[in-house]
Amino acid sequence: MKSFRYFSSRSVSIINHHLLSVILLNEGKPVAYGHLDPEDTKVWLGIAVIEEAVGKGYGRKMMTFLIESAREKNIPVLTLSVDHGNQSAIRLYLNSGFQKISETEKFELYEWKNEDRS
Repeated sequence: MKSFRYFSSRSVSIINHHLLSVILLNEGKPVAYGHLDPEDTKVWLGIAVIEEAVGKGYGRKMMTFLIESAREKNIPVLTLSVDHGNQSAIRLYLNSGFQKISETEKFELYEWKNEDRS
């Protein structure tokens, strides 16, 4: 998960402040990581799949779990960022109900809105 820069600028202890941190295992080995991370008024969704497991459905399983968790926690909006050119991740986000809201020179921002909120 070298491309998951989240921990390159943060201590692993940041997970103590997450609403949720999840590791998906396959045969006892980690294949994907995901989290819901509150920051100011946003809740950031982060997800990463190890390179050798890409394309095997683990990203979709993780995304489904994180979105269901957001619904259960009544989180109104999830935000994420993705590098330009990461087409497989962008397809996953779009297929999961995220919409592009902006972009910078290096990445794009997407949001998912919880339509189930009461």
